[in-house]
Amino acid sequence: MNVDRVRAIEGVMAYNHLKDKLKPFFQQFAESGKAISAEDIKAHFAKMRGDEQGMKDASAAAKDPDNRREQGGY
Repeated sequence: MNVDRVRAIEGVMAYNHLKDKLKPFFQQFAESGKAISAEDIKAHFAKMRGDEQGMKDASAAAKDPDNRREQGGY
């Protein structure tokens, strides 16, 4: 499969942009030593998309970070 140069560069730029958006989010968990939950990740991506309900959920979670639930097992 060949990808032209422009598409390859755009892909790298998109990856770097996403990495820059996600690094601070994950960094806060790394620095605090707290586990990240599926709800944390879902809320963050909803906030990134501009999903209004996701932003409300993320805001509520930020106000009470110890109110976490574990993801169900497989």
